[in-house]
This record gives sequence, C-alpha cells and structure tokens, in this order.
Amino acid sequence: MEATLLTFKIVLDVKGNLVSDLGGLPIKDVDKVFKNTEDAYIIKKIINEGTLKLQGIHKYLEDEVTAIQYVD
Repeated sequence: MEATLLTFKIVLDVKGNLVSDLGGLPIKDVDKVFKNTEDAYIIKKIINEGTLKLQGIHKYLEDEVTAIQYVD
C-alpha cells in the first residue's frame, strides 16, 4: 500500500505555457488516513515542510520565466 503525500509537477502545455502544479493529501485529511497519532504528526510535518520548499521552487521558476519573456 502507498499514499501520495505531496506532488509537484511542471507542465509545458500545447500553447507553450509553463505551469507548475502542487498537490497531495490535504493536511485536514491526514488524521482520517493515518490513525496513529505519531504517524499523523510526522506526515503533517512532511507535508508542511515539503509544501513550503516546493512553493519556493514554484515562485523561483515563475520569476525566471517572467524574466525570460521580458528579455526576448
């Protein structure tokens, strides 16, 4: 058995738009999926910290693409 906790996807669509998508298990649902309190705490921590880092990557890529568009 496995569970997708956090996903980050970078997509280039047919129009040439670069899109990033951040998803995964919502924090509010962790306790429903992980009944063990210690496990749920660790999973919430992983999701929170991972989301913070991935949001930074998303912002960085967004800024880079914007900068490139203004140079061309």
